[in-house]
Amino acid sequence: YWSHDIGGHTGGRNEESYTRWVQFGATTAALRSHSTNKPDLDRRPWLYPKWAEDSMRIAFHFRSEILPYVYSSAWQTYKSGVSLNRPLYLEYPDLEPAYHNGQEFLLGDNLLVAPITMPGVGPGRVGRQVVWFPPGDTWYNIFTGEKYAGGQTRIISADINEFPVFARGGAPVPMQPYRDRPGEAALDTLRVRCYPGADGKTGGY
Repeated sequence: YWSHDIGGHTGGRNEESYTRWVQFGATTAALRSHSTNKPDLDRRPWLYPKWAEDSMRIAFHFRSEILPYVYSSAWQTYKSGVSLNRPLYLEYPDLEPAYHNGQEFLLGDNLLVAPITMPGVGPGRVGRQVVWFPPGDTWYNIFTGEKYAGGQTRIISADINEFPVFARGGAPVPMQPYRDRPGEAALDTLRVRCYPGADGKTGGY
């Protein structure tokens, strides 16, 4: 496991970069915003423009909702020593593209993540990222449901309220309703999101 100071600890204030960084943080081990003690770097989301606050809220809610998946994947990490966030070459060591697409990674066994890092365009701040979809599986955009066949590379665009996260077809993704404090709330409602394509499983289940 590792942590990062989401938004950057020092340097200038960049509202869009911070917002995209929160999206990245929602798919890592620690969703932790932090900076040096300077008023212009304060990381409280409600001190940012409404478009940024609204986008960060979506990312925080997403993290809360996928916490059962993260917990299950963290259990798998504990048992196996395989990291929660995984470079693609760990899963696909015999495939050359797995060594040349460092802009994406796996979160657990079944979520493929490719954070957007470029400045967006237009009022929706639409950014893009190159995504290599590993062969042998079908992949589904978590936000839009769009389907992608494995074994291809695509340029994926997303406005500031979305980010490229894809579920492996056939793999159940355990989720829960949004909780304000998910680390303290009891898991009394389990939601399992399933995508067609195969008979799969999620780490820890």
